[in-house]
Amino acid sequence: MEQEHKGLEQAKSLWITDSQKHSFPAVDEDLTADVIIVGGGITGIATAFEMTERGLDVIIIDADQLLQGTTGHTTAKITSQHDVYYHELVQQIGMPKARLYVEANEKAKELIQARVKKYDIDCQLEVKDAYLYTKEESGVKKIKKGIRCLQTAWD
Repeated sequence: MEQEHKGLEQAKSLWITDSQKHSFPAVDEDLTADVIIVGGGITGIATAFEMTERGLDVIIIDADQLLQGTTGHTTAKITSQHDVYYHELVQQIGMPKARLYVEANEKAKELIQARVKKYDIDCQLEVKDAYLYTKEESGVKKIKKGIRCLQTAWD
């Protein structure tokens, strides 16, 4: 069932409106590859890029056009602060896995910055600080718990 957005029009994405679109024909033959990636969003494209840099033959399969779904409607913000309260994450998955989560997010940011520089990608990338804030007293306590949790993880 399609979700209705009462009173809201579907927002037109800057990325979809202003970007060059590439169409690829439907596959009508047998193909082989080392890796087949389902989904042509930012994750699928980045994974394909990584695999091809390692010398693997890659096929990307997408139901529609590349980068036109969720990725095409994002804010294009690159952050490791995803509104996650790290103390809650630690409670759910434990400190070792929570630490891996934080490290993976930080490495992803570094990787994107390195690729933009290496390939001289003109995408107006700017590194900015990220902030998590609240207007509620209960939110202040959650943020402080999260900070203590992160400090503990790297002590």
